[in-house]
Amino acid sequence: MGNLFCCSADENVPEEHTKPQPKPHHDAPAPAEGEGKERVKEEKKIAEVEEKKKEEEEEKKKDEEYRGIIEGDDHELKVPSHLVGRLIGPKGATIKAIQSESGAKVHVDSDGDPAVVRLEGQPAARAAARLKIISILDPPSKTLKCPKKLIGRVIGTHGSTVKSIKEKTGVTRIDTSRDGSDPVIITISGESQDSVDKAEKMILAIIHPLSSEVLCPVDVIAALIGDHGANIKELRQRCGDGVEIDVTHTHKKMKDGTESVVVQVGVHDDDKKRLNKAVHVVEGEIQELIKAMDYQGPEGKKYRALANQHAIKRSQLYEASHKAYARGDGKAAKTLADKAKAEGKMMKQCNQDAAEAIFKHRNDGKGDLFIDLHGLTVDEALGFLKERLEKFLHNDVDDKLHCVTGAGNHSPGHLAKIKPAVKELVTKMKLKYEIENVGTYQSIAESRNGKPIESL
Repeated sequence: MGNLFCCSADENVPEEHTKPQPKPHHDAPAPAEGEGKERVKEEKKIAEVEEKKKEEEEEKKKDEEYRGIIEGDDHELKVPSHLVGRLIGPKGATIKAIQSESGAKVHVDSDGDPAVVRLEGQPAARAAARLKIISILDPPSKTLKCPKKLIGRVIGTHGSTVKSIKEKTGVTRIDTSRDGSDPVIITISGESQDSVDKAEKMILAIIHPLSSEVLCPVDVIAALIGDHGANIKELRQRCGDGVEIDVTHTHKKMKDGTESVVVQVGVHDDDKKRLNKAVHVVEGEIQELIKAMDYQGPEGKKYRALANQHAIKRSQLYEASHKAYARGDGKAAKTLADKAKAEGKMMKQCNQDAAEAIFKHRNDGKGDLFIDLHGLTVDEALGFLKERLEKFLHNDVDDKLHCVTGAGNHSPGHLAKIKPAVKELVTKMKLKYEIENVGTYQSIAESRNGKPIESL
């Protein structure tokens, strides 16, 4: 088949944490067998948490008890015996590193309490080894408080943010409390006070980022978010690492009587230029979405409006769910989260209906060899285009398809989004194409003997 293609210019809430039920009075009916097992399981879980908390408190007490009393000189140090394991490290890794970096020999006699650490070598090497030992056993440290809902942002995916902070500042440890309390306590430890201070600054910038508010009309908030947050994620990628874009549940009345949703844009540093750039990207995206409404037609606008209502409701329910979970009401949190997910599904369906209506409005009566993608998101546009091209690739006829993408005049920085995505698709499919003007491609789809697009 030969076709010529012509183109013109989510929230999860943690699983329910239910509190153990009070023991029934002697005259209360016995719980059902299943309820009894759940209660035992929950009580066991609580006991384990309490035991872990007790161990952490005892360890902290020991550290505070011995802090600052590591005695001795450059020849010999006395170290509390419970800290010897920390000095030696896994398979001797820590003590080997001290010797390698300082040039001194380190011998540990752990028969008594305190243990005796002897240093051998040149004076400068012994002095360096002593400082390293003290920094490991009695390191400079600071504690911070972080709202529980933000701790995932501090840690990062698979610990990526914490790892990055450690690499950039040189701190040795960044630990978080695990007792389920809110706020979460973050403890930073390092070999120098300077490294600890730098790490503290970076973490505080994540918890309290330099930020700015951008107002988004409620009519386009669903499109700004995208299905399962896809468009927001794409915007974050365009802005780069360390940029946060969050759609809040706060609404503001405008002077013209319309209503807007507050979108919070923040950066994990004090770079105002970076923040301004991110704000420009978000504002440009919103303007593009507003302009796209001109192409939607009455049915498309109706379904987009319904999608926006579900998006706002979903945001409000997730916010309420997080608050319920923070106050310990796991059951209410899960109920609210389930309702939020249901609103998300309805939002997705309304956006699908809107896409169908907009596509029909732009293309009805123009034949199969013409396709106009105005008013659609990138994913929606590519979906319709792939469907049309797949039809051509199986009809054993050479077709010339004119595809109108738009020139990107209303996009941030006048950079089109659909246009390059279409070019990437037809290139990947190895189709011939020509550019008729800044907003139109012409593509030739030749017969592929029934091979599906995915195999091209």
